[in-house]
Amino acid sequence: MRRGEIRLVINTPTNSTGARRDGYMMRRLAVDLNIPFIATIQGAEAAVEAMEEIRSGDLDVAPLQEYGRAARRKGPKL
Repeated sequence: MRRGEIRLVINTPTNSTGARRDGYMMRRLAVDLNIPFIATIQGAEAAVEAMEEIRSGDLDVAPLQEYGRAARRKGPKL
């Protein structure tokens, strides 16, 4: 990270003690170096979807309220 070779960190550690400590150190370093850091599978999936949208050129801008309306129309997830 310090050499500028990493531009995004995706780290989903296990619950072991060492992994938590290492995860904290990685997050801290990423923040200090202004490198985006994703810590959940759901966050990684959302980031990949966003990157795909940007690459395909199909990225639309919409108010946040539109997403809420669309979610209510779909109904609850089971």
